[in-house]
Amino acid sequence: MFLASFFYFCKKPLKPLFMHKTLFIFFIFIVIQLPVLSQQNDTISSTVYLEGVDVQGFESSRSIMDIPASDHYLPQSMLLPGPKAALLDGPNTLPGVRIEQRSPGSYRVNMRGNLLRSPFGVRNVKVYWNGIPFTEATGSTPLNWIDPAFMGSLELIKGPTSAIYGAGMSGAMLFSGTRPTATGVALNIEGGSFNYIKTTLEADIVASDQNRQVIKASWQQSEGYRRHTNMDRKALYWQQNYTVDDWNITAQLLYSDLFYQLPGGLTNDQVAEDRRQSRPRAPVQNSSIDLQGLYTGVMVQKQFDDHISNKFSTYIQTENKENPFITNYKLEEKTGWGLREVLTLDYQQHQWQFGGEWLGLVWDNRIYENDSGRIDGLRFDDRIVAHQAFAFAQYRLNTGKWGLEAGTSWQLTRYVIDRQESNTTIPEGTVTYQPGLEWQSRLALSYKFSPRQISYLNISQGYSPPSTEEVRTSNGSINEDLKPEQGISVEVGWRNNWNTRFMVDAAVFHMRQRETIVSKVAEDGTVEFENAGSTQQSGFEMLLLYNFFDQPTSFVQKLDGSLAYTWHYFVFDEYEKEEAGENVSFDGNRLTGTTPHRLSAFIDLQLMNGAFLNLNYQFNDAIPLNDANTVYSEAYHHVVVKGGWKLLSRNNMEWNLYGGINNLLNQEYSLGNDLNAFGNRYFNPAPTINFFAGINVKFNR
Repeated sequence: MFLASFFYFCKKPLKPLFMHKTLFIFFIFIVIQLPVLSQQNDTISSTVYLEGVDVQGFESSRSIMDIPASDHYLPQSMLLPGPKAALLDGPNTLPGVRIEQRSPGSYRVNMRGNLLRSPFGVRNVKVYWNGIPFTEATGSTPLNWIDPAFMGSLELIKGPTSAIYGAGMSGAMLFSGTRPTATGVALNIEGGSFNYIKTTLEADIVASDQNRQVIKASWQQSEGYRRHTNMDRKALYWQQNYTVDDWNITAQLLYSDLFYQLPGGLTNDQVAEDRRQSRPRAPVQNSSIDLQGLYTGVMVQKQFDDHISNKFSTYIQTENKENPFITNYKLEEKTGWGLREVLTLDYQQHQWQFGGEWLGLVWDNRIYENDSGRIDGLRFDDRIVAHQAFAFAQYRLNTGKWGLEAGTSWQLTRYVIDRQESNTTIPEGTVTYQPGLEWQSRLALSYKFSPRQISYLNISQGYSPPSTEEVRTSNGSINEDLKPEQGISVEVGWRNNWNTRFMVDAAVFHMRQRETIVSKVAEDGTVEFENAGSTQQSGFEMLLLYNFFDQPTSFVQKLDGSLAYTWHYFVFDEYEKEEAGENVSFDGNRLTGTTPHRLSAFIDLQLMNGAFLNLNYQFNDAIPLNDANTVYSEAYHHVVVKGGWKLLSRNNMEWNLYGGINNLLNQEYSLGNDLNAFGNRYFNPAPTINFFAGINVKFNR
């Protein structure tokens, strides 16, 4: 009944894209056959982390206590500790990372200073989903396609990972889908301030231990805190896990129909006058994004014998996007593909891995004049063909106490920009951007004092070519002189788990980065990019986890806590640029967009009667918003409180009722500031105090 009316109540119907209607009918057919309900509960627990979770980083399934790098893991219950609207609160409890949101429906990932070149979208971070590449050949990642409810876990690796994951200076994000344990269906409905409502339906099908699949559908809608911040997303996800003999096959499909408005940045005076207003011309020009994306991927793993295994994955994606903006009107069509191959050889204490990855994409991009939200004359019509490829080799030695890892990779990037029609000063023609073949390496040495204590030294090179959006900007200019970022990171870390009750994960690092790419906003609103010499990046990151109490038979069943601290001293080095006809030096200035101090604390309480309460606190220090360090955002404290009850009826039907308060202290802050903004339009105000509530329903056999 619910699913049949699911999309009926959406504001706009799904647009046709390949076979989404067939998939939707298939979803209904599956749901009406399911006898019971099942879903993960809404309580939070770090116990899975303290008991020693296996992670997949660096292409090796092993305990996190064996990883000689900054590696963090969030299970599904900890990904969304607050409202389920966006992927913010969970990852932001970790040190060294901050996910931002300039407007509802969009993400930026700030990991060890990479926000400097990411004014919008996710760049300079490689993203994988169930081990399959999700980052495009353009260098960007459409993370907002994925509803957070579709995510099962997140593994986050910080620091350069070019030796194993290719281009990227800041790290990698490895998402996994859920793996059902029983057949069932689950329903979650959540609502809150600003006419926010979200509905998620999940169908789990376990035909056998070797055949499992999950299907999820979601609809989310909100009018937003600021004017001109409406958001509407409809999404469908399917995942199949099939095992036969020594073969393991994972297939997945994602369809996303996403619309959100772009309110634009405000000046400090505009914020003081009315922080809920949009940029005046944003509604007039209908500044917004309307996209439909389809992604399908397959991973095949084969264990040949005790010593040889192979893993191969491939994907295809398409996207249609309509993007009226204040200064132009964009129509885009993308078709992308990719594959990844990893061959593993194990022999006693030794492991060798050889593999590679190739990503390709064809992008038709037409830019028009914007006449009050309507398409006007064509400015230019580009077809961009992007390729990124790399090959890698990795060796691992484990003697029990000592560990050694050494890896190397060769990276190739190529963008061909074919201007098929132009009504601007930039003529028609073809431009090829192709930096030279780059070689990167990594060396890690570790020592295990005990099975639950490890220290390590991790030296890694990073390489990150500019994305296509950085080479060819939205005004049509092509910057062939933009150079890839390169750097070397040296990191020393220590991880200790005392009796599965208390864990410390700490690291200190220094990275010198050359040809740092910085962004600036021109008078017409175009974001432009340039190399800024070099930067010096030093930091200390620490995560503490503690299980205060764990007694399933007592009234207070469990009390868990976490504390994360980040100190970053990131400064420009050898950076000059021309301003008002003069060369101005920014040597020694703080890196734009990076806060020096962040503190996050999390408390989770569970009681015998089914009640639970969790508290999420975050402190963010002031952030420099321009290269000159003359404009800063203010420091702020952000608190989210969530509580509820799990009620079990006689027929084994379980109801999870919950509610919470977001921004409990009613702080005035921004979830994503604009950097080096023209006209001092730096600020994108986030909601003041607001509320949410929801219900989970499931049956147990």
